[in-house]
Amino acid sequence: MGSLSRHPGAEDFLRELGEVHLSELEFLLAQRLRHLRNPEVPWPRVGLLEARALAHAEALHAGGAGSLVLARAALAEEDADRVRAGAYALALHGPVGLEEAVHSLSQAPEEWLPAHFEALALVPPPRVAPALMALLDSPRPVVRASAAQALGWSREGEATRLLPLLNDAMVPVREAAALALARLRYTPALPLLESLSLRVPPDEAAGLLRAALLLGSSSALEWARHLCATSCPPPSSLVELLALAGDERDVTRLQRWLVSPTLTAPALRALGILGVPSTVPLLLEYLESADAAPAAAQALALMTGAPLLREERLRGELDEEGEEPSGPRVTLPLTDPEPWRQWWKEHQVRFRQAIRWRHGQPFSTALCLAELKDSRSPLDVRTRAASELALHSRRSFGFEPDWPVARQKQALLSAHPELMG
Repeated sequence: MGSLSRHPGAEDFLRELGEVHLSELEFLLAQRLRHLRNPEVPWPRVGLLEARALAHAEALHAGGAGSLVLARAALAEEDADRVRAGAYALALHGPVGLEEAVHSLSQAPEEWLPAHFEALALVPPPRVAPALMALLDSPRPVVRASAAQALGWSREGEATRLLPLLNDAMVPVREAAALALARLRYTPALPLLESLSLRVPPDEAAGLLRAALLLGSSSALEWARHLCATSCPPPSSLVELLALAGDERDVTRLQRWLVSPTLTAPALRALGILGVPSTVPLLLEYLESADAAPAAAQALALMTGAPLLREERLRGELDEEGEEPSGPRVTLPLTDPEPWRQWWKEHQVRFRQAIRWRHGQPFSTALCLAELKDSRSPLDVRTRAASELALHSRRSFGFEPDWPVARQKQALLSAHPELMG
C-alpha cells in the first residue's frame, strides 16, 4: 500500500481535517468559559471540555505544518473565540509556537488580549513563565498589567522581575504587580507594599493592602479599617476587603455606609460575609427596599443557611440576531420579608452559640474550603471563598477557582490540615 501522504488529495484532506480540529477547539474553549460562569454547571464538569480541547490541539500538531498555518491565521482574525483557539494551539506546539503566540499577544489590539491570555492560562506550567516575564517590559501598560496578573494567577515566574512594576506610572500595572508578588509569596516585598499603601488614595490602597495581607502583614488590616472609617465614602473594594479579612469588630464600620447609595449593596453583602447574628434585624429591614432586598437576602442566606429559596432564570446573552435566549436557572434567597422574620423568630436562639456564622454553622475556614470543594458552588461563591481562605489562613494556599480543573483538584487535595481549623 502507498503512503496516504502521497495521495493527490492528501494536502486538501489534511487542511480540511485541520480546520475541523481548529473549529472544535474554538467551540470547546469558548464553551469552557461559558460553563465556568454558568451556575447550573458543576465546576468539575469543565474538566471534560479541557481534556477534549487538549486532544484537538494535539491532533492539530499531528497534522503537521499545514494545520499550524491555520492556527497562525486564526490569530489575525477579529473574533475572540478564533484568536483563543489559535493561540492555544500554537502555545502547545513547543517553544517556537509559544513564541509566536506571545509575539501575537504583544502586538494584538486591546480587545483581543483577554483571548490570548485565556489561551496561555491552559498551558501547563512552567512553560509560559519566561515568555510572560518578557512581556513585563512591554511599552504597552495593558500588556504589562496583564502579564503580571497572569504570572501571579499561575504562580509562576521570578518575583524580583515584578518589583520594578510597583513604581510603574500606571495604577493598573502597580496593582497587578502587587497582587502577583503576594500570590508568589514574595515576602521581601511586604515593607514596600505597606509603605506604598500609606501614600496612595483609598481606591488604590485597597489593592496594595490586599496584597500585604496575603503576605501576612500585621498592620494592613488596621490601615484598611482606618481608611474605611475616614474615607467619604470608601471604595467598594475596601468594603469587600474588610469583610473578607476582618471580623465581628468591623460590623459598625460597615453599617455606617449602608446609607450611601453606591455602597448599600456592597455593605449588605459584607455583613453577610462577616455573619454576625446581631445584624439580622437590620438585614430584615433592608428586605423592605426593592433595590436593597436581593443583597440583604443574600447576606441572610449566607449567614443562616435558611431554606428560604426561589428559582429564577437569569437573563441570557444576546445571540447573533440580537435576541435574548433563556439564561441559566438559579436558586436564589427569598426577598419576601415575612418568611424571613418568621424563620428568624423560630431559630434565633441557636445563633447565640457563636460570634460569626456561615451557612447556619459557626464560622471557620473549613467552611470556605468546603465551598471550594462543593461541585455545585458557582464561580462567584468559589471566588469569594478562595479570597477569604487565603486572607484568613496563615499558610500559603495557592488556588484559583478558574484554574484548569485538574490543577484545582490537586490543590484542594493537598490543602494543609490547618486550613480545616
